[in-house]
Amino acid sequence: MADPTHEKHAHMAAWMERNSWDPNAFDTAEANARLEYVKL
Repeated sequence: MADPTHEKHAHMAAWMERNSWDPNAFDTAEANARLEYVKL
């Protein structure tokens, strides 16, 4: 998603219902905190 020239970028953006992607907006600490509750 970070590469807007990638052949699947538009498809994935539409799938996410967003027109843009900001890879810097991803919060690793928040994701890890949420994953603590996932049991495999």
